[in-house]
Amino acid sequence: MSNWKDDKSKKLIEDLRYMKEALGKTPSQNDCAKFPSVPSHMTFVRHFGDWNSAIKAAGLEPNKLRRKKIRVKLP
Repeated sequence: MSNWKDDKSKKLIEDLRYMKEALGKTPSQNDCAKFPSVPSHMTFVRHFGDWNSAIKAAGLEPNKLRRKKIRVKLP
């Protein structure tokens, strides 16, 4: 007998791999909105604990954190 949580994990992992294939890159949380057949990013976060844990469970490489440089001109 299959465990429902294992089935849910498998489905979510399939969704992440599908998005990666379609996008040609590891999906970001925002990418979920581009795929109506894929649950919201919060479904992945609730199930796996956080976004990068979901990405790693799917065997994908997490995206690097991009930080914008802010330059402030002081008087």
